[in-house]
This record gives sequence, structure tokens and C-alpha cells, in this order.
Amino acid sequence: MSLTLGGALSSFLFGGAAAIGSAVNPVVTRVFVEPEVLRVFTAAGAPWLIGYTYDDIAMEEDFCAASLDTEPESLYVKAELTACLKTGDEEAALAAKLLELGLTVGEASTISAALGTPHDRVILLREEAREMARRLGLNPTSPVGVLVDAFQKDVITLEEFVRLFGLFTEDSSSGGAVE
Repeated sequence: MSLTLGGALSSFLFGGAAAIGSAVNPVVTRVFVEPEVLRVFTAAGAPWLIGYTYDDIAMEEDFCAASLDTEPESLYVKAELTACLKTGDEEAALAAKLLELGLTVGEASTISAALGTPHDRVILLREEAREMARRLGLNPTSPVGVLVDAFQKDVITLEEFVRLFGLFTEDSSSGGAVE
């Protein structure tokens, strides 16, 4: 299969992706994941991508249990998740405040549980959640940031990068979950 890149896409991939890549620490190996991110990668046909890209993947404990029981990516979660971290009273109080500010339960729980952990990055879907994570001193990224990391680490081919990038940006432009 060959791939022909048009001007704008080629500029993004070989110009923009390089700029994004230089801003992204290529040695990131520990991530804290919002549960919805796993669903997005599963829907895109790549539930394995986060696990192949990063060495240490954590999720808030209550969402771990729910994902293991009900979500289609449960086998992925069981195989790749290295830590399910319980939130204490302080984190629960912060999560409640974040909910009041308009974040979803998953976003609020993920951000509050990620604080104080040794993880390099927090993967969140919505820009609003990533902005709040930045304000709290975390290093957030989006699913597209995961694609850039995966491509830089040779986990995915250029063709797979383009396919997934297209799915994620198509969902975003039509009001979908990926931003």
C-alpha cells in the first residue's frame, strides 16, 4: 500500500508534527489515562496503542473497576494497565470542585488522582480538561499527542498515523469527543 500526501497534510506531518514532537518529551513512559481515552482508541481500532507506546499506564481505581467489568477494551485494560490508583479524601474533594467547574466525572477524577503521582503525562480528551490539568501543574496531552509519541517511537507507521489522525480530527470537526 502506498500513500500520497497532499500539500497541507504533508506540511503538517513533516513540519507541524516535527514542531509538536519537539515540544513533546520523547522519553515519556509513564502516563495517567482518562477512561474515555481508552474508548476512543478502541473505537478507532487501536486499543493497544497506549500500551505499546508507554511503559507505565495508570487510571483512577474506580474507573479501572468499571472498565474491567463493562467496557469493550477490558482485555486491553487488564493486559496493559500497571496501576489503579485510589483517590483519598483530598483528591475526592478536588474532584468535586472540578465537577463544579464543568469537567466530567472522568476528567475530574483523572486529574485529581494524577496529582502527586510520578507520571510524566496525563492523557485527556477535551481541551478544557487539559487546560485545567495545566493550571494544576500536570503535563496533559490529547489522543493526537499519543499518536505523535507512537509515531516517534516507531510504534505505528506513517499510514497508521494518518489513518488515526484522520479519524480523530474528523470526530473533532463534527462535534465528536476528540479535541
